[in-house]
Amino acid sequence: VQVGAGGLRQINADVKAEADDAFIIASCTKSMTATLCGIFVQEGHLAWDSTVEGVLGITGTFGAVTLHELLTHQSRMPRPWKKYNTDHVKPPDPEEDSDNDLWIQRRRQLIEGVLAVAEPYEEEGFHYSNLGYIVVACMLEEVSKLRWEELMMERLFEPLGITTGVLDYPGRLEADDDKRAEYAWPHKGSPPVPIDPKDVSVTFGAPVGGCCLSVADWARYLAVHVDYGWAHSKLGLVQETMVFLHAPFEGSSYACGWHCQVSKTLSHGVLFHDGLSSAGPRCWVRVDLGLKVAAMYICNGKCVGKQAMSKLMRAGRNEVQGFHENEESDEEDHDHDDDDDDE
Repeated sequence: VQVGAGGLRQINADVKAEADDAFIIASCTKSMTATLCGIFVQEGHLAWDSTVEGVLGITGTFGAVTLHELLTHQSRMPRPWKKYNTDHVKPPDPEEDSDNDLWIQRRRQLIEGVLAVAEPYEEEGFHYSNLGYIVVACMLEEVSKLRWEELMMERLFEPLGITTGVLDYPGRLEADDDKRAEYAWPHKGSPPVPIDPKDVSVTFGAPVGGCCLSVADWARYLAVHVDYGWAHSKLGLVQETMVFLHAPFEGSSYACGWHCQVSKTLSHGVLFHDGLSSAGPRCWVRVDLGLKVAAMYICNGKCVGKQAMSKLMRAGRNEVQGFHENEESDEEDHDHDDDDDDE
């Protein structure tokens, strides 16, 4: 694994960003939620065709939607779910933050309220929906009786040796100003303005795009999707499950938490995703399934990173193949992921 860092943790502050700083990966969190589902399907707690009504008892327009449809954005659930009045459901107060049962209850109340009044997209097919992944988290919580955040720690982070993983914005709950200064602050606007981490919270939207971790720890997770042997040895996931997670829904180019396509240059599968947080940070990830190479790029503010991402991916492929790949990137740019951390 090759890791590098550049720039500053906070603009106008002479503190360099470090490679082990935790950055928000926004919508790239979605594949983690999908991977959790793979574990639960293998263990028999869920099935890919489990329905919202069957697991959560929620009837109506979206009751027949399946887990697989939720993970592949085929549910017809609306994307801008915050336009529906959710003010009646508040995150637990800071002193209640460790009350996992209360978190589960509040997240469930949120989706029950929204699904009762939400209007589905008229046409079937791919409709990117953050709401769908919050519903998935509720399904995981219902069958496990554990909070999604607990499941992430126990079933993904700990087995993979991920130590920097945070399921809220780094430093949000830190009371000490000096401690918060150790994090890569998010930035918004042009020119960029730093945002104190204590003012950023992903709350109920964490399963959608709220994971923060270092690049090295992200690589530990991505190894699950690059090397099926690693996936089995660390998480117990068999090849059949991994292939299913990476397969696009019929007639679509989106799999379970991944955009996917066949590389025009190399004629094998490529997984990719972008993430854009409403707090400002942006990230990109690409996984070459044929060459077993992955590259990721994270910035703590909106920036032009697609070119850097393409160069990183070419460098990795060239190292494996031993030849100079075409300078043009053949992955499409999919900017579906705006405002994922708490939309």
